[in-house]
Amino acid sequence: MIVTNYSILICLLLATCFYRASAEEKISLEMAKQYAIKRNYHLRSLRFNNDALEAQSDRLNSSYFPKFGLVGGVNSYGEIAKDVGPLGYTYLKYNLFNGYRDQVQLDLSQIELKKAEMILNNEEFNIGLDVEKAFHTYIYFRDLLDLQSMALDLNGKHKLLVKKTKKAGLSSDTDVMEFEIKDAILSSDLEFIKQNLEETRISLKKLLGDEIGSKVIPVGAIQHQHLKGKLMTYLDRIKESSFPVKLSALELKSAATQAGLWKSSWLPRIDLEVQAGLFPVESRGEEREFNTNIMLTANFELFSGFESQNQRRIQNSVFAKYQNNLKGKILFSISEMETFFRRLKTVERRVDLEEHNVERSRTYYEGVKKEYLRGYKNSADLASASDRYTESIKRKIQFMFEFLIQKLKLERSLGAKVDVEIIE
Repeated sequence: MIVTNYSILICLLLATCFYRASAEEKISLEMAKQYAIKRNYHLRSLRFNNDALEAQSDRLNSSYFPKFGLVGGVNSYGEIAKDVGPLGYTYLKYNLFNGYRDQVQLDLSQIELKKAEMILNNEEFNIGLDVEKAFHTYIYFRDLLDLQSMALDLNGKHKLLVKKTKKAGLSSDTDVMEFEIKDAILSSDLEFIKQNLEETRISLKKLLGDEIGSKVIPVGAIQHQHLKGKLMTYLDRIKESSFPVKLSALELKSAATQAGLWKSSWLPRIDLEVQAGLFPVESRGEEREFNTNIMLTANFELFSGFESQNQRRIQNSVFAKYQNNLKGKILFSISEMETFFRRLKTVERRVDLEEHNVERSRTYYEGVKKEYLRGYKNSADLASASDRYTESIKRKIQFMFEFLIQKLKLERSLGAKVDVEIIE
């Protein structure tokens, strides 16, 4: 009885695993983005790196606290060091001033932490864009597959129509063959689209990770969109949102902060040290064994072999380097963003034109079909009108998809999402 129960349980588990492996898992764009950002191994690595940098920044705060401890042991003394005596004392050390070096190091570590956080946020944003591209590519091939199926269906209806007219003596065998050849071509293209659709699904699954499931099915539609805002609206956002510009600005800030390191070499270092206890024999007083020692020292380097002077030259050159780098990044981002913006607006206008072409092509096709039934048009006219209709739908789908691709390029350059208007 127990064996039977275990067998049933194992069968249920295997059936559940098989169902999960074979079942289709429908997923929306936002779900796909969230899953990819959460599961991506590169992002996980960056997050651990940020944790290490945060700990490093916290560690530098220790320089603002005193150091104290205990020293214990034995000490030999005498002319031939044959006598041994105990020693033990406590100490406290505190740096009162070191030319602001600790503060500079802390500021630099915080800049590095901010840079790492910026890189992480940018990588998360870019992976979201990659997922969106793969997601819409799948939708694009899915729509092409539906369109191809519609074209095959229309061609099949036309073939039956031509066969009827052939029986009536109004068409020939070549008219029928024309639609049979077209059927074979459409079927071949259909297989190619299916292959592209499956490859795109696999690419999307790779972005999401193996744990997402074996049969991911994106759900959604490619929408007719218009970009909101003018060019200057996006150019004004470059300094606050463009990743290359923000990163270059942080590097310039870091170079300016590092100048404080060579400046600190021109300032003295002041330390306080307190010791109390049983010191080594040579340090003890003559009348008592327990001693207290308080030292306040100032260290000022008068000459360093021109090291400080050369360090200043290095820092000035590094600062000038990043200053020019920032200007170059701003100029490049302006040029790149303007290019993507203008491309996007061009594609936007083409989508609008194709929207009207679809309606005109449909009207033309319906007219040719009626005239064919009345004997005014031949089979070639019917095939041409059908092709023109399906081709106009295909061009509309292609340009709507191209709008999404160009929008993603603009967003990647801008470093932020753009506002769009959905056209019903």
